[in-house]
Amino acid sequence: MAVPAPLASDEGRRLERLLSLGVLDSEAEPLFDALTRAASLLTGAPIALMTLVDDRRQWFKSNIGLEGTAETSRDIAFCSYTILGDEPFVVRDAMKDPRFSDNPLVTDAPHIRFYAGAPITLGDGLRMGALCVIDRRPRELSEQQASILRELARAAAEALEQRKAALERSESLHREALLHRLQMDDRKRLAAILDASQAGTWEWNIQTGEMRFNEQWARILGYKLEDLDLLSSSVWRHLRADEGGIVQGAQRRLTHPDDLPLLDERLQEHLRGERPLFESEARLRHQDGHWLWGLLRGRVISHTDDGAPLWIYGTLVDVSERKRAVEYVQRSEHRFRKLFEESLGLICTHDLDGTILSANPAAAQSLGYSMGELLGRPFKDLIEPTLHPMFDAYLQRVTTTGVAQGLLRIQSKSGNTLTWQYHNSLDTEGEDPYVLGHALDVTERMRHESQLREWSVRDSLTGLYNRRYLGQVAENLVRGEPWGCIVIDLERFKSVNDTYGHQRGDQVLVAMGQFLTTHVRPDDIVVRSGGDEFVVLLPGAGEQDTLAIMQRLDSARASAPIGFTMGHAIRFGDAPLDAALAQADNQLYRVRRDRGYQGR
Repeated sequence: MAVPAPLASDEGRRLERLLSLGVLDSEAEPLFDALTRAASLLTGAPIALMTLVDDRRQWFKSNIGLEGTAETSRDIAFCSYTILGDEPFVVRDAMKDPRFSDNPLVTDAPHIRFYAGAPITLGDGLRMGALCVIDRRPRELSEQQASILRELARAAAEALEQRKAALERSESLHREALLHRLQMDDRKRLAAILDASQAGTWEWNIQTGEMRFNEQWARILGYKLEDLDLLSSSVWRHLRADEGGIVQGAQRRLTHPDDLPLLDERLQEHLRGERPLFESEARLRHQDGHWLWGLLRGRVISHTDDGAPLWIYGTLVDVSERKRAVEYVQRSEHRFRKLFEESLGLICTHDLDGTILSANPAAAQSLGYSMGELLGRPFKDLIEPTLHPMFDAYLQRVTTTGVAQGLLRIQSKSGNTLTWQYHNSLDTEGEDPYVLGHALDVTERMRHESQLREWSVRDSLTGLYNRRYLGQVAENLVRGEPWGCIVIDLERFKSVNDTYGHQRGDQVLVAMGQFLTTHVRPDDIVVRSGGDEFVVLLPGAGEQDTLAIMQRLDSARASAPIGFTMGHAIRFGDAPLDAALAQADNQLYRVRRDRGYQGR
């Protein structure tokens, strides 16, 4: 069986503080959803929750990835352990943890294996619940991820306290509850204060159906107060089992039909004592016909002698602008998320130490990792150790200048080396600066370009280097470095073409290239410089080494496909390579003259 967590020594104070927040069973709110979504993106976990733990359950204020579930029993809640300490509580593999191995949340849906939760601790030190992430496979939580999760939980605690303060400021519910106990002059002064706050107020006698509104309530909907009074003679009527809903009369006509069921449900729940506060958003029809969004709040402030609700006092605030702003942010976030996730480009973010904060599917697919495997991983894990100094220089450049671009060699999960062309920029608008990276995988392009460069300096018939490569060598000679040069001419090659045809001539050229490559040193360069002319370049070779190579070729003449004549020279100092080749040519022709051979 699951092992329930023990109760904290301050459990009574903690529960009292939790109830005072007025947040239990409230509607979802974008800010808290953003915090849980950030926790999910941070860790790559499919489930992220913001939980509040009361005396019998843990209730989800925000729920990412566990749709259809609003709460669980406290006895089986992992978060019941989290609220016992100040540091994140981590369960790496619940099946191996005796506290949770028999837990129904582990053995059945949602099949929890990994759990990490940071306590939501208020300013007075009391822990209300947890911001947690859940995965269905065992895993680890890095120190970086734990630190950020702790900060998100701290932001959630601050948001809860600010929410409570905002409710107290905007509604002044305590003063509103006293409204009916004040003398008439005092009530008028309080009404004037509420008018100045731009909040509409309403009072409803549930037993008689009597309704009262202030001027601001009427102005919000575009009416004069006296006109609204005529409409409100049967606005809300006493709750009876045979009535379809509480919201009746003019109010029903002023409320969008799609919003009426929720409005009825929330009001009934409050009257039955299931909610401490009536609160609901609804679209209300303005006098000119357009719809505006109103936030309706209220509370029963007096009861009949037999305990039935008597008077409700409440407020109406026009939240149309806020609603539009929230919808705009949500649409913008959706567009950004869609762009991020569906972009064919490689997009990722990392912190100033090079730890990956997020990656889009295209980047993860390029590297062969899942997005969860990339999050929290140091970028250096994906780079050859010999290139780490270059990555450090990149971090220094992007944090100093705010932008960096270039090529990055990176290792995929399978061990292949990829080349990314990146353009990254530093974002400093938030509290924690980060680097937004855009990249293209140019591995194939670089390979093709390299192949084209190779083809441009290779002879298509023999595969040897060609005269263009010879020119590149000449341009990059180091001053003072000696180079041996051997020029080779084939003997009677023209007669081979004339007698046996050009196909046989091509075979002789290929075989001669193989002969030369076999009998020179591994680093020597064999070039087909013309039709039946070859050059062998010997880097770093002086006279003795060059003569040794010529002797090796001369001794192997019997295995050559055709006779040949050689000449040599040594390039010294700053002499151009062409001068040495010309000198070698002159020697070759002298050898031919001495042998009495003049033909081709």
